[in-house]
Amino acid sequence: MKEGVVFLKNDKLRQKITQLLRHQGYLRYAKNISWLALEKLIRLIVGLFVSIWLARYLGPLEYGLLNYVQSYVFIFAVITSLGMDTIIVRELVEKKYSKEKILGTAFYSKIIATFIIFPLLYLATYFLVSDKYSSTLIYIVAIGVIFQSFNVIDSYYQSVVKSKYVVIANIIAMCLSSLIKIALIINNASLIYFAIAYSIDGAIVALMLLIFFTKNSKTKIVKWSIDIRTVKYLVNESAPMWLSGLMIAIYAKTDQLMIKDMLGSEELGYYSAAVKLNDLFGFVPLIICSSLLPAIVNARNTSKKKYFKRISYLYSLMIWLSIFILILGNLLAKQIVDLSFGLLYLKATEVFKLLLWSNVFIFFLTAWAKFIIVEKNQKLFFYFDSLAVIINIILNIFLIPRYGIRGAAFATVLAVPIAQVIIYIFWKKQRYILKSFFKSLFLRF
Repeated sequence: MKEGVVFLKNDKLRQKITQLLRHQGYLRYAKNISWLALEKLIRLIVGLFVSIWLARYLGPLEYGLLNYVQSYVFIFAVITSLGMDTIIVRELVEKKYSKEKILGTAFYSKIIATFIIFPLLYLATYFLVSDKYSSTLIYIVAIGVIFQSFNVIDSYYQSVVKSKYVVIANIIAMCLSSLIKIALIINNASLIYFAIAYSIDGAIVALMLLIFFTKNSKTKIVKWSIDIRTVKYLVNESAPMWLSGLMIAIYAKTDQLMIKDMLGSEELGYYSAAVKLNDLFGFVPLIICSSLLPAIVNARNTSKKKYFKRISYLYSLMIWLSIFILILGNLLAKQIVDLSFGLLYLKATEVFKLLLWSNVFIFFLTAWAKFIIVEKNQKLFFYFDSLAVIINIILNIFLIPRYGIRGAAFATVLAVPIAQVIIYIFWKKQRYILKSFFKSLFLRF
């Protein structure tokens, strides 16, 4: 009798898989995911190769300084993004406003924000960074932030599930950027030239996106317009995402900034190598969740049952992928560090092992974030991320002086689950998140 039940379940599973493989909608999203995965795979191979070569060339000291500069600028880049990218995708899918109005408003809003933020960047650097050489590097790298306004083109192609154009544009841009950095390494260039190279990365990407958008889209940039009402709407909708993104940026980069101040650039070099390796896995949830967002939005508008089922499947996929990466990464950590950054960076091995644990929570939260966006409850991001940032900073203050760069890794891993537990204890309405986490470990078809 049990064998018959097992057979029926297996047969039902096979039928489900066959239906998915024949479903045009799923095939469309699968192709989109494949294009995004292709880009990340090429970026993984080419980008890692260049990063490793650069890290070996510069050594832990200068490599740490370069990462410090990039971390510093990254926080300001998040501020100028206005948190609009995912909101743009949602609005383009729902078609409440014209494409020209949404894209134009977002594009010009980002440009205006960039020129407002730049003086603040200069003042912050002047008062907070005492080293003039580091300040110069920061100003140079920050120039590239100007071109991130063109990321609205990426959002457009996400909304129509045609990311292949963005993928091709990014691959060409990445190859050109990598060739520039390789040429600098071969010619024994100083660190300041690499800062210049990173500053023009944004310009290369913007140019490629612009070329492909002009050739392959019926929507013309010259028709983009900015509308005050649309500005107010997008700013209001994206404000929680913007604040949340800022908190995430601080959460992701504060440890590196604090390591530089407390332990020096060389220790940051080791830590940055471990972070770089762990970040290689970060593309997995971003690709899957970003590509499936239109499908989730459409399901919500047609069937609540289908909508929650898709969310549940997404949660399970994220958790089990993170567990697989955690096990495999810990088994091969030493070999991965040795083969990539070399013996000079072996000190990063234990940090890498610790950071892998953070993926279990980050993968799940990436999927949960899409659910919150569709439900238009973005304020939750700000509360959760603010709490995580505060916890992370407090943990870093106590753990870095005692445990060094391992303490920073501990802080990164512990901050998210501690923030989750606090929210579940004091906010009853959000306890369903914890239930969703454990339910996702036991997915039923």
